[in-house]
Amino acid sequence: MHKILDYSFDTDKLAADYNSLLEQDTARDIINMYENIGLTYADNTGNLFEQASGSLKDKNKNWTEDSFDKIIPQLSGTYTYTVIEKLKTDFNIGRTRFMIMKDRTCLTWHRDATPRLHIPIITNIGCKMIWENFVCHMKPGMLHWVNTTEFHTALNASREDRLHLVCTLPMQEEN
Repeated sequence: MHKILDYSFDTDKLAADYNSLLEQDTARDIINMYENIGLTYADNTGNLFEQASGSLKDKNKNWTEDSFDKIIPQLSGTYTYTVIEKLKTDFNIGRTRFMIMKDRTCLTWHRDATPRLHIPIITNIGCKMIWENFVCHMKPGMLHWVNTTEFHTALNASREDRLHLVCTLPMQEEN
Protein backbone atom coordinates (compact mmCIF):
# COMPACT_ATOMS: atom_id res chain seq x y z
CA MET A 1 0.00 0.00 0.00
CA HIS A 2 2.60 2.57 1.15
CA LYS A 3 6.26 2.44 2.17
CA ILE A 4 8.79 5.13 2.97
CA LEU A 5 12.01 4.27 1.16
CA ASP A 6 15.50 5.15 2.39
CA TYR A 7 15.93 8.32 0.30
CA SER A 8 15.60 11.98 1.19
CA PHE A 9 15.54 15.06 -1.00
CA ASP A 10 15.85 18.83 -0.59
CA THR A 11 12.30 20.18 -0.86
CA ASP A 12 13.49 23.81 -1.08
CA LYS A 13 15.55 23.04 -4.20
CA LEU A 14 12.72 21.04 -5.78
CA ALA A 15 10.26 23.88 -5.08
CA ALA A 16 12.70 26.42 -6.56
CA ASP A 17 12.96 24.35 -9.76
CA TYR A 18 9.17 24.12 -9.95
CA ASN A 19 8.87 27.89 -9.52
CA SER A 20 11.45 28.44 -12.27
CA LEU A 21 9.33 26.35 -14.65
CA LEU A 22 6.31 28.51 -13.78
CA GLU A 23 8.10 31.48 -15.36
CA GLN A 24 7.52 29.88 -18.79
CA ASP A 25 4.13 30.48 -20.40
CA THR A 26 3.99 27.00 -21.96
CA ALA A 27 4.60 25.39 -18.56
CA ARG A 28 1.99 27.55 -16.81
CA ASP A 29 -0.57 26.69 -19.50
CA ILE A 30 -0.07 22.95 -18.91
CA ILE A 31 -0.26 23.31 -15.12
CA ASN A 32 -3.50 25.27 -15.45
CA MET A 33 -4.93 22.61 -17.77
CA TYR A 34 -3.82 19.41 -15.97
CA GLU A 35 -2.72 20.50 -12.47
CA ASN A 36 0.55 18.73 -13.24
CA ILE A 37 3.49 19.26 -15.55
CA GLY A 38 5.52 16.63 -17.34
CA LEU A 39 9.21 16.49 -16.51
CA THR A 40 9.95 13.58 -18.84
CA TYR A 41 8.88 13.07 -22.44
CA ALA A 42 8.63 10.36 -25.09
CA ASP A 43 9.47 12.12 -28.36
CA ASN A 44 10.35 15.57 -29.72
CA THR A 45 6.86 16.46 -30.97
CA GLY A 46 4.52 19.07 -29.51
CA ASN A 47 4.77 20.65 -26.09
CA LEU A 48 7.21 18.51 -24.09
CA PHE A 49 5.63 19.65 -20.81
CA GLU A 50 2.31 18.17 -21.94
CA GLN A 51 3.47 14.70 -23.00
CA ALA A 52 3.64 13.24 -19.47
CA SER A 53 0.73 15.36 -18.17
CA GLY A 54 -2.77 14.07 -17.76
CA SER A 55 -3.82 10.52 -18.57
CA LEU A 56 -1.63 8.44 -20.87
CA LYS A 57 -4.68 6.71 -22.39
CA ASP A 58 -5.96 10.09 -23.65
CA LYS A 59 -2.81 10.84 -25.69
CA ASN A 60 -3.73 8.93 -28.89
CA LYS A 61 -0.11 7.82 -29.21
CA ASN A 62 1.56 4.44 -29.04
CA TRP A 63 3.43 5.51 -25.93
CA THR A 64 3.87 3.30 -22.90
CA GLU A 65 5.13 4.38 -19.50
CA ASP A 66 8.57 3.14 -20.57
CA SER A 67 8.55 5.64 -23.48
CA PHE A 68 9.14 8.56 -21.10
CA ASP A 69 12.89 8.15 -20.74
CA LYS A 70 14.05 11.69 -21.56
CA ILE A 71 14.11 14.63 -19.13
CA ILE A 72 12.81 17.97 -20.43
CA PRO A 73 15.74 20.21 -21.47
CA GLN A 74 14.47 23.06 -19.26
CA LEU A 75 15.64 21.02 -16.23
CA SER A 76 19.21 20.63 -17.46
CA GLY A 77 21.64 21.58 -14.68
CA THR A 78 18.95 21.68 -11.96
CA TYR A 79 18.57 19.76 -8.73
CA THR A 80 15.36 18.19 -10.07
CA TYR A 81 17.32 16.82 -13.05
CA THR A 82 19.76 15.07 -10.67
CA VAL A 83 16.85 13.68 -8.62
CA ILE A 84 15.18 12.22 -11.72
CA GLU A 85 18.50 10.76 -12.92
CA LYS A 86 18.98 9.13 -9.48
CA LEU A 87 15.48 7.67 -9.60
CA LYS A 88 16.05 6.44 -13.18
CA THR A 89 19.20 4.67 -12.01
CA ASP A 90 17.58 3.01 -9.00
CA PHE A 91 14.07 2.29 -10.36
CA ASN A 92 12.37 1.63 -13.66
CA ILE A 93 10.45 4.92 -13.74
CA GLY A 94 8.08 6.09 -16.44
CA ARG A 95 6.32 9.44 -16.58
CA THR A 96 7.62 11.92 -14.06
CA ARG A 97 5.66 15.04 -13.12
CA PHE A 98 5.28 17.84 -10.67
CA MET A 99 1.70 17.28 -9.48
CA ILE A 100 -0.29 20.04 -7.83
CA MET A 101 -3.35 19.50 -5.68
CA LYS A 102 -5.25 22.69 -5.09
CA ASP A 103 -6.27 23.62 -1.57
CA ARG A 104 -9.61 22.29 -0.31
CA THR A 105 -9.90 19.56 -3.00
CA CYS A 106 -10.34 15.79 -3.13
CA LEU A 107 -9.74 13.29 -5.95
CA THR A 108 -12.33 10.71 -6.96
CA TRP A 109 -12.06 7.15 -5.64
CA HIS A 110 -9.92 5.54 -8.34
CA ARG A 111 -7.00 3.29 -9.14
CA ASP A 112 -4.05 3.76 -11.46
CA ALA A 113 -2.43 1.33 -13.88
CA THR A 114 0.91 1.36 -12.05
CA PRO A 115 2.31 2.06 -8.59
CA ARG A 116 3.91 5.46 -8.04
CA LEU A 117 6.85 7.05 -6.31
CA HIS A 118 5.98 10.30 -4.51
CA ILE A 119 8.27 12.96 -3.12
CA PRO A 120 6.13 15.45 -1.20
CA ILE A 121 7.57 18.94 -1.66
CA ILE A 122 4.92 21.31 -0.31
CA THR A 123 2.48 19.62 2.06
CA ASN A 124 1.00 19.85 5.52
CA ILE A 125 -0.98 17.71 7.93
CA GLY A 126 -4.22 18.48 6.03
CA CYS A 127 -2.94 16.57 2.96
CA LYS A 128 -3.80 12.85 3.06
CA MET A 129 -3.92 9.73 0.90
CA ILE A 130 -6.55 7.13 1.72
CA TRP A 131 -6.82 3.43 0.79
CA GLU A 132 -9.75 1.49 2.23
CA ASN A 133 -9.29 2.11 5.99
CA PHE A 134 -5.69 3.37 5.83
CA VAL A 135 -5.00 7.13 5.98
CA CYS A 136 -1.53 8.55 5.45
CA HIS A 137 0.13 11.95 5.50
CA MET A 138 3.31 11.68 3.41
CA LYS A 139 6.42 13.10 5.04
CA PRO A 140 8.00 15.88 2.93
CA GLY A 141 11.33 15.23 1.25
CA MET A 142 11.10 11.45 1.67
CA LEU A 143 10.57 8.95 -1.14
CA HIS A 144 7.25 7.14 -0.79
CA TRP A 145 6.39 3.97 -2.74
CA VAL A 146 2.61 3.94 -3.17
CA ASN A 147 0.50 1.10 -4.57
CA THR A 148 -1.93 3.23 -6.52
CA THR A 149 -3.22 0.16 -8.38
CA GLU A 150 -5.48 -0.26 -5.35
CA PHE A 151 -8.51 1.99 -5.00
CA HIS A 152 -7.48 5.21 -3.28
CA THR A 153 -8.03 8.93 -3.10
CA ALA A 154 -6.06 11.98 -2.04
CA LEU A 155 -7.32 15.09 -0.38
CA ASN A 156 -5.95 18.49 0.43
CA ALA A 157 -7.98 19.87 3.32
CA SER A 158 -5.54 22.72 3.86
CA ARG A 159 -5.53 26.31 2.65
CA GLU A 160 -2.41 25.94 0.48
CA ASP A 161 -1.68 23.96 -2.67
CA ARG A 162 0.13 20.64 -2.28
CA LEU A 163 3.10 19.86 -4.57
CA HIS A 164 4.63 16.41 -5.16
CA LEU A 165 7.16 15.03 -7.61
CA VAL A 166 5.57 11.80 -8.87
CA CYS A 167 6.96 8.96 -11.01
CA THR A 168 5.09 6.01 -12.45
CA LEU A 169 6.61 2.54 -12.00
CA PRO A 170 5.85 0.62 -15.21
CA MET A 171 7.20 -2.69 -13.95
CA GLN A 172 5.15 -2.40 -10.72
CA GLU A 173 8.27 -2.65 -8.58
CA GLU A 174 8.14 -2.67 -4.84
CA ASN A 175 11.49 -2.08 -3.13
